[in-house]
Parts: sequence; structure tokens; C-alpha cells
Amino acid sequence: MIQELKNITPFVSFGFGLTRAEINVATPVTVWLDTLYNQSEFDFTIVANGATVVKVSNYEFRLAYVTTGNREIYLNVGTKDKVTTLKSNTLTIIVK
Repeated sequence: MIQELKNITPFVSFGFGLTRAEINVATPVTVWLDTLYNQSEFDFTIVANGATVVKVSNYEFRLAYVTTGNREIYLNVGTKDKVTTLKSNTLTIIVK
């Protein structure tokens, strides 16, 4: 049985299921997509305000902040035709 996309919530972490991290300014951190999707059918966008984001693959994003503060990061997964968009869980990052 194939589960419909609308029933699967995207889940992102810093690896090993971590959803909270502390980093230093300008130190890169990797965010992983833990839920699998058909890469040819979906677009993946990390939302990390104030960060420089580099997409390594559809499952791996590297980002860094140049200012201190508490931030929230999440992922949008959308279909190519933009009919459906799913928001992942939210990660918390503390930039020191």
C-alpha cells in the first residue's frame, strides 16, 4: 500500500534526530531531511532567515549565520506543480 504524500510530515534534524543545536557565529551546520521523497517530483527549500544556505543535495543542507541569536529553521517540501506544500518540524539553533 502506498501512503499518500499528504499523510507524511517532512522531518529535519541536525543528524541522529537532534532538533536543537548551539553553534558559533560563521560555523557551518548541516541540516538533514529524514523523510524520503521522490526527488524528481518535489522541490525542497530550507527556510533559515539570516543564514547563508548551501544545498548539498535534496537531503542535506549546510548553513551558517554571521550574527548571534536564537533562530528557527524548517523545510518546505512542495510538488513540482505547486499544488501541495508541506512544512517540516521546526529546528532550534542558538548562535553564540
